[in-house]
Amino acid sequence: LAIIYLILGTMALICCLLTSIIHLHNYERELSTSHL
Repeated sequence: LAIIYLILGTMALICCLLTSIIHLHNYERELSTSHL
């Protein structure tokens, strides 16, 4: 059970990191387009 919880935790962390990176890229694009 501990291994399953570890795998689920790492998957959740990876998903959170991916979503945060995508949101950051979209935010930077919006900033660059608004400044133009």
